[in-house]
Amino acid sequence: SLTVVHFDTDEPNGRPQLCTAGCAETIYLLGATDTLFTTKARSDGTVAAEPMLTLDFTLDPSLEYGDFHLHQGVQFHNGWGEMTSEDVAFSFNDANSLTNPKSIHGQSGDFAPLIRSMEPLDKYTVRLNYRNYDSRGILHRFSSFWQTAGIVSKNAFDTEGAFAMKSNQSGVGAFVIDDWEDNKGITMHAFEDYWGTPEGLGPYVGKFRILQVNEAASKRAMLETGEAQIAEVPLSYYAELTQSGFSIQKGAGFNTIDNISFTGNYWDKTSVLTGAPLRRRHRIGKT
Repeated sequence: SLTVVHFDTDEPNGRPQLCTAGCAETIYLLGATDTLFTTKARSDGTVAAEPMLTLDFTLDPSLEYGDFHLHQGVQFHNGWGEMTSEDVAFSFNDANSLTNPKSIHGQSGDFAPLIRSMEPLDKYTVRLNYRNYDSRGILHRFSSFWQTAGIVSKNAFDTEGAFAMKSNQSGVGAFVIDDWEDNKGITMHAFEDYWGTPEGLGPYVGKFRILQVNEAASKRAMLETGEAQIAEVPLSYYAELTQSGFSIQKGAGFNTIDNISFTGNYWDKTSVLTGAPLRRRHRIGKT
């Protein structure tokens, strides 16, 4: 078993249209479902996209479309059947605000400039019809490197309906979601029929949970008592924790961007380029 403590476990939702920012990334970063491509850090510090649910991607010379050729035999959780091109097309089209104007998916507006539609050609081939070609598209919009859509079951949507699918987070990933409660956490168990597990190896982790804990000292205490094995803690704890045997994990390639913002008392009064006074226009209630 593995326990992780984090500051946020996001708002749960199983339907792409309603999976807002945070939820959209959580479902595949936690392994509840997979993406078309994954990423791998190279020794030179760069990151490359590698096939995951797709075997390859063939780009037409016209740059008007490209075809994903999918793995066969990939099974959904909870008996929802084999993943096909219909599921992939549904997952993106339901999320894309161009093909579904009601979508509030975390990447609804990011997909719209790039993807005109996702079109099933046959059972294991899905066509990306470009609205605008983007050379970064595979890495940025179809892999776990940045922001994409996790693949969910169209069969579940067709069978249960749009409303019921909100609480159905069945994917094709290594872990099956048992419970997901906002402001509390997510509990999962290993998917025995996971397509990506080498035959005879079995899952590395049987049970997995991520708990939402906001107080920094509590997260540190859970590490030190063994209640949790991984925790997102403030930088101020790093030195003491590493000295007591804990290690900073950077090998996974998922890093946090910390922003240092300068408030009004740090604003320049003169231009650093010309030396001229800087004047700011003021309106009532706004600057």
